[in-house]
Amino acid sequence: MNTSTAERGGGWVSLAPSTPGDIFRFDIHPGKNVFLQSGSFLACDENVQTDSKFQGFRGFFSGESMFFLRAYTEGGTGTVYYNAYGAIKRVPVTPGQELVVDTGHLVAFTDDVEYSIGKVGGIRSLLTGGEGLVMKFRGNGHVWIQTRNLESLVSKILPFLPRSEN
Repeated sequence: MNTSTAERGGGWVSLAPSTPGDIFRFDIHPGKNVFLQSGSFLACDENVQTDSKFQGFRGFFSGESMFFLRAYTEGGTGTVYYNAYGAIKRVPVTPGQELVVDTGHLVAFTDDVEYSIGKVGGIRSLLTGGEGLVMKFRGNGHVWIQTRNLESLVSKILPFLPRSEN
């Protein structure tokens, strides 16, 4: 992670993600955690600390990263900037409700929700198309999702790309 510090007269840092989409921020309060897909993290201020949270086999089966990036602060409020491919939508999770999110659309979630990996559809759709893995959230917090999925775009474009011949 790079650190930028302004000179006496101030300064400006511009950041841009590698894919087109929204850039948002959250303010984190002491004692709270926000978990982000590693590709969604863009920047944070000096009050924010980060580390990795191993997902265990849930990450392997989810089709996403084996790790989430955990952002937190121990002294004062901190700000995290994050991005997504497409638009970002904040979805509340309330007690007694289950929010189901396609694994390729997750951006972040608060530490007051818990998740499990599940499937949608039958085993045939899972084996033949790789589709059907979802994350199921429960609790009383928030989940941020992205409206687009980069892997889906790549799979649509790939058949039209020229192939090298051996």
